[in-house]
Amino acid sequence: MKVIWTVPRKLPKDGTFIVHNRVRARGVDPPRWIDGFRAWIVTKEELAHLPAKLCDCGWSGLPHYRCGLWGKVFN
Repeated sequence: MKVIWTVPRKLPKDGTFIVHNRVRARGVDPPRWIDGFRAWIVTKEELAHLPAKLCDCGWSGLPHYRCGLWGKVFN
C-alpha cells in the first residue's frame, strides 16, 4: 500500500488500483486531506481484502475504489 500525495492524472500501469477512504471527495481535485480524505495505491491482493467498491464521486477523473468501514454495511 502506497499513500497518494497528489491527485493521479493517469491509471497505474503495473496492475495496481487507486483507492480512497470512505470520505467522498469534493470534486476532481479537492484540497488534500480535507474532511479526512485519504487515498492510496493498492495491489490486486490488497484490494481483495478491503471493504471496497467502485466509486462514482468524480475524484481524479479516473476509475477508482472507495473503502467502507470494516464490518459495516457499505452505502
